[in-house]
Amino acid sequence: MYLPTTFHPLTKGWHLTAVTGPVPGEIAAQLHDGITATVPGEAHLDLLAAGLIQDPFDGDNESAQQWIGDTVWRWTCDFDFHDDGSARHDLVAYGLDTVATVELNGALVGTSENMHRTFRWDVRPYLKEGANTLTITFAAPVPETIARAEAKGYLPQVNHHEFNQLRKMACSFGWDWGIDVAGAGIWQPIGIDSWDSVRVASVRPLVDVTTADDGETGILTTHVSVERSKRKDATDVLVTVVVTAPEDGASSSAGASSSAGKTFRSTAVIPSGKTDGQVELRVPDVQRWWPIGYGAQPLYGVTVTAQAIPAGSNVTDHLTKISNAPTGTATTDAGTTTAKSETTAQWHGRVGFRTVRLDTKPDGYGAPFNIYVNDQLILIRGFNWIPDHAFLTKVTPERYQRGIKDAIESNANMLRVWGGGIYESDVLYDLADETGMLMWQDFPFACAAYHEDAETKAEVEAEAREQIARLSTHPSLVVWNGSNENIWGQQVWGWSGVTEDTGWGDYYYSELLPALVAELDPTVPYCPSSPFSFGKYRFPNDQSFGTIHEWEVWNRLDYTKYRDRTPRFVSEFGFQGPPAWSTLTSVVHDEPMDPFGHQMLVHQKANLGNKKLERGWQGHLPDPKSIEDWHWTAGLNQGAAIRFGIEHFRSLTPGCSGTLLWQLNDNWPVVSWAAVDHNGHRKPLWYAVRAAHAPRLATIQPRSSGEAYAAAFEGLPPEKDQLVLVLVNDTADAFEGTFVASRESFAGEVFATESFPVSIPARGTADVVLPANIVTFDDPAAQVVVVKPDVPGTGFATAFWNGAEVLDQQLDPQPLEITATRAADGGVNLDITAKSYTRDIFVPADVVAADAQVDNGMVSLAAGDHLTFHIATNSEADPEQFAAQVRSANDLLGAGR
Repeated sequence: MYLPTTFHPLTKGWHLTAVTGPVPGEIAAQLHDGITATVPGEAHLDLLAAGLIQDPFDGDNESAQQWIGDTVWRWTCDFDFHDDGSARHDLVAYGLDTVATVELNGALVGTSENMHRTFRWDVRPYLKEGANTLTITFAAPVPETIARAEAKGYLPQVNHHEFNQLRKMACSFGWDWGIDVAGAGIWQPIGIDSWDSVRVASVRPLVDVTTADDGETGILTTHVSVERSKRKDATDVLVTVVVTAPEDGASSSAGASSSAGKTFRSTAVIPSGKTDGQVELRVPDVQRWWPIGYGAQPLYGVTVTAQAIPAGSNVTDHLTKISNAPTGTATTDAGTTTAKSETTAQWHGRVGFRTVRLDTKPDGYGAPFNIYVNDQLILIRGFNWIPDHAFLTKVTPERYQRGIKDAIESNANMLRVWGGGIYESDVLYDLADETGMLMWQDFPFACAAYHEDAETKAEVEAEAREQIARLSTHPSLVVWNGSNENIWGQQVWGWSGVTEDTGWGDYYYSELLPALVAELDPTVPYCPSSPFSFGKYRFPNDQSFGTIHEWEVWNRLDYTKYRDRTPRFVSEFGFQGPPAWSTLTSVVHDEPMDPFGHQMLVHQKANLGNKKLERGWQGHLPDPKSIEDWHWTAGLNQGAAIRFGIEHFRSLTPGCSGTLLWQLNDNWPVVSWAAVDHNGHRKPLWYAVRAAHAPRLATIQPRSSGEAYAAAFEGLPPEKDQLVLVLVNDTADAFEGTFVASRESFAGEVFATESFPVSIPARGTADVVLPANIVTFDDPAAQVVVVKPDVPGTGFATAFWNGAEVLDQQLDPQPLEITATRAADGGVNLDITAKSYTRDIFVPADVVAADAQVDNGMVSLAAGDHLTFHIATNSEADPEQFAAQVRSANDLLGAGR
């Protein structure tokens, strides 16, 4: 977001009133008189702060508060204005949600129909010296969607609201993991921008890198749009771009750069009558930006200065004046600043020099979806990202920091910003730039058909132009995606009969959006949809081509069926589980607690979700005996299912080049597919994913004899007649070492053992067929195969192969010896020794203290193995209380809880 220092935000003096709607009688009087409002903010949050409603997330308050989305809301701000002599005074609204009428001192200023856009209005005719009143009235969103559907035609979608009638965040109307809190609000800053002469309207600093004998050169082509304060202002605009290279320590781990810390400058003139120009600048000995795990993330500072000069004047005469012009110091959440003197404006940002390409060229198995950064194939391990709070103004920088930390510490390297949400904040993108987290951004079209009338086309083009330009500064952005499941829906979900006489959105995905990306930021590849198979008449979820969404598992198939799939790239798949116990019980108060209690099902949005949880563990785990066992069984099975899927998909490397799990985060406390719940607790799933995402992965997989398994990519099911140790080495270092495989009893008696040397190239794989004496069980219910490196510290964790599911194994239900002590940092250490083979040890420490965070989980131990879990907490509870919470798959076979 671009907030100039000339911008004066209106954050005080706001009041909220209800204009019309089904407001409950006990609330109506107070809303008629108005309540204090916070801006940026949202109606629900102002009502909550005023004590007029209870927490929307608690119990079944969601249904009791549906009237909020049926109400017309009005925000009013009384403010003083004193003319400082600036040539222009603009009212700038960076985000209005959604259909709004804006009035200043009773005069109509403008309207909004799109929460994804910035609106700027010249308000000089309406401003008064001294007291002013700004009024913004929002149409009730739910009735508005119905009215538009009746007027323009209903279109298919997956919700109980007509969310696809508005350019509003789709999931605010609820989703199969999201609360229905469609409301209204001023969700981004709003205020008066008073400026002179010229302003920087938009900056697109596009990067490239060339290689020659004398090294690598970064090419920065900065596209600048300006606005003059007077429409017929006969001035040229001198644009100067200055790039500052990072110091050595911030730029590269590969050695010093001759350009480290230096600045580079270039200029161009936007002549009178023109508003757009570009400046090209070359940076010698440039340091490339790399994804996490592949190199460093050097970021180069960019300053753009625009100076109005007399038309046709000598540019040299003005260059010194630019360097001496005063600069502003206000910093926005995007790290950008602007400055103003009588004739200058500035913009500050950052870039990273990298190249990106997407390879979808057909091969012998179909067509890949291979993402290359700096001509290096990046093997993707990541998540889908949804808005991190149901109320967007509650998504703080701290929540973004936590989300990035959760992703990085799970060994992920990509986040896909899903199309039912928003164009994500520069805060998230800045964090991604700094850490090397790759970003995939959907345009906000999801699970629906969309109108192609002239008004909608204009809104979509305006929002896309603004957002492509805004995000073009971020080297972390490597994929623009047109839509989520819309092409799949049109071809497969029966939409075509409804939309055959009207447009359904394909114009956006196939024409408008790819053209805009090509025009505005051709450094980032574009894909029309997810899933997509890169063929107009090809089934869009074809596993041999492009990307797939794998939802048959979860919806109807057992998770072992992941192994029947040989996709090229999985951009969505997932399995549900409950949030942490403390999170769940903070909002669900059924007495007694029951998986099918009323409030529990309010916090389970998926169709038959808890029934699917039950079906999902059957055949793997015993049915739970208590609500505590239900909670552990469902969480354990979620982690086991996804670990199974990721390990299988990664074992197909590089034929399958990536997975993006649905999903990393939650937007409220709910039973869902998330790895981290809304309160920040890492579920068993998160720990399972961290292990499966490890840069060095050892996994045992069934394979057919010889090379026949490769034929699976051509659609031929493999004969899985032997077990293979698959080793994936997604690091820059080759591996040479020895692995030891054994077949042993659960008590630790070794029946067979073999060792074998392994050589794995950097960014490569190796397969080792395990000997028959190792993998042939005498008693599948009482033996396990254990494979691990002969020395620790290789990065490869122990791989286990079980001859039977937990349900059928003769596991000791009480296999652990636990010593609990207070740690030096005030937390708790749990020293755990396995007396017998123990599957999936987990510590739900939040049961004791809601702030508790555990450093490990979902770990299996062979007999005699030892591990220490550290619990970070401020709780003074007896360490034995944490020890008493330790769970494993084994204990489900015993008394349970």
